[in-house]
Amino acid sequence: MPAEVKPFLVPGPGTVTMAPWHWVVHDTSDPLPPDLPDWDPSMQLHLHRSVTTDLDRLGEETQLGREVRLGLTVSWTSSTSAMRGGVPTVPLDPSGITRLDVTLPGDHIGGTLELRTTLTLLAPTMTPLVGVARFPGSVLVEDRHRLVLEHNHDRFPVHQIDFAATRLDPNASWHLETTTDLPAPFLGSFLLLLNQRDTELAAAVKRGPEGLTSGSPPRRTRTGGSCPSPRTRHSPPYGVGRMRQLACRKRGRHARPRLAPGHRKVRDGPPSHRSARARRQPHSDLGRGPRRRIRTPAAMTVLWPRLPAAVAGEEFKRVRSNGPGDSRVHHPAQVYTPVGGRRATDAEIRSVITRLTELASEHGYPQAAPDHVRIAFDRRATTLLHDAIELNWSEAGQRDTWSFLALVALPHLTRWRFGTNNPERWIATDLTRHTWARIWWQAVVFARDSALLDALTESDLNQLLERRTMGGDPRIICALARSIVDHTPAGTGRRPLIRDVTARLLRRLAFIDAHALGDTALVHLCRSETDASREWLLRALRESDVRPTDGDD
Repeated sequence: MPAEVKPFLVPGPGTVTMAPWHWVVHDTSDPLPPDLPDWDPSMQLHLHRSVTTDLDRLGEETQLGREVRLGLTVSWTSSTSAMRGGVPTVPLDPSGITRLDVTLPGDHIGGTLELRTTLTLLAPTMTPLVGVARFPGSVLVEDRHRLVLEHNHDRFPVHQIDFAATRLDPNASWHLETTTDLPAPFLGSFLLLLNQRDTELAAAVKRGPEGLTSGSPPRRTRTGGSCPSPRTRHSPPYGVGRMRQLACRKRGRHARPRLAPGHRKVRDGPPSHRSARARRQPHSDLGRGPRRRIRTPAAMTVLWPRLPAAVAGEEFKRVRSNGPGDSRVHHPAQVYTPVGGRRATDAEIRSVITRLTELASEHGYPQAAPDHVRIAFDRRATTLLHDAIELNWSEAGQRDTWSFLALVALPHLTRWRFGTNNPERWIATDLTRHTWARIWWQAVVFARDSALLDALTESDLNQLLERRTMGGDPRIICALARSIVDHTPAGTGRRPLIRDVTARLLRRLAFIDAHALGDTALVHLCRSETDASREWLLRALRESDVRPTDGDD
């Protein structure tokens, strides 16, 4: 593979040394492992590393001198959502040893995380020398580290709640929700609830296996079950089952069991749920009385159902053949992510259906509507959908979630908006093209300048967001979109301008770290590239005497 060559001098090997990453867990700092199998979106990632720089040697090798302002920037890219983010730049310490302490938000990351550390210019240089870095954000040194947060193997669905806030016995340690419908998908039918009040078990889950093994055999519970046997080679390391096994061993075989008899919730198959009552009531009451769902704190991340790709394909065939049918809150083959929050209730799914249907009715639904009316619906639905569906970025990057929404919950509106000719609008193979995923993510990307959405056409958005190197970075997209809108207030002639300016900007970002730029510097970069692109297009237009066309998808 050819070596990367930058258009300016960079320091040689050994001039800048970046120590390995460490992560902090419960005030303990350990080397960052290659993967974190027990990570979930509720966990913030606290990392630190030190960077040692030979300042004299750096100034000599780059011909920048010692007085130049330099800084270190840490940014990240998440594989699940293709989104990017960064933390504030840290100026280089005059001593040559700089410590980086970063906190990454768990609700924005997921999948495989790429951490990028760069040493960049913080201010422009006025040197007349050729081959010397001049622009702010110019990358002199960079280091990349890959961290696996989510594995492809299945994990047992687990969630921690306070049983005192539910109908469950507050003294029970755990409660298993299951089903008698054996063909039902496992991840959609099983959920192990752990009681936060069992502090020993909760601490064991958080602490990991260190210091928990005591050599005692697993104890048997009063219900005849036993703690899990040691995990096999194929089981996920440090899983909740492993934590529970170690906690049981520590308590010893004669420890009083924490599970209250009769605490087994049985699902007779979707959509109805029937559960055993608490141990104070006889089992003959099974299924009698009103159905009650377990309530969890509102602050928890909400997990929406997923429709596997194979099932989504069959559903789309049915929609094309027989029509979309009625909206539903449940599909027999739906699944959930194993951990990370509470599951969306039927009432929450039904609320989204109702609110979006009412909004569509204001824009002519169920009658056919012209393009500009349906686009107006999209713009108003952007905020509504984002507020109604509480997802972390990792969950929102899961394509199966959006397939469920289009094919099960909102098939009538999906058909009204785009018809049934394009499967990408129904099956989320591309989040920038899917009916509902695209407008949810538009709310995320343009959160800092929501008025921009009203000024951009569908064609503009496609051109901007489909290039994930930039489309996954809200700061870049907002700065670039604002520059383009200001240069073309009439809204015409944008397609060739966007194509040319994005190509120019991508070339600049090959050796400039946008995360090292402040908002003002980033806006200046986008405007300068837009000015250059517009000038080139006008010159080409005058020379060819041909007016550029602008289409709309």
